[in-house]
Amino acid sequence: MRGIVIGLALLVLAGCGDPGRAELEARLGELVGRSEVELVRRMGAPARVVEAGGRRFLAWSQTWLEPPYVPGAAAAGFAGWGPGGFGMYGFGGPMLVERGCEATFEVAQERVAGFTLRGNACRWLPWPANS
Repeated sequence: MRGIVIGLALLVLAGCGDPGRAELEARLGELVGRSEVELVRRMGAPARVVEAGGRRFLAWSQTWLEPPYVPGAAAAGFAGWGPGGFGMYGFGGPMLVERGCEATFEVAQERVAGFTLRGNACRWLPWPANS
């Protein structure tokens, strides 16, 4: 019986993964093994480039503001000056949350060797371009 409970718990946890992040990782994974030129062609100009140990790291990032998700709560608030300056405020603080994602690609010998994603909203971004 205990094994069944543990198995069901693992299935529930497996379903909690972010499908948007997995889809983004799959799209970006298609760039591994491609040339650095192809990477820049598909992703656009990087926000940062760092060279270390004979390798290059190219980073792209996107950030935006959005209302926080609060289950069952109404979006009651007001616009005006508050502790953080002008913005949307509600009961208990700002009504906008900064979201973002940074994709950093490692390039070795002019080929993409791998990538990492970092941020609180790495899903369904328009990377890479379809050209």
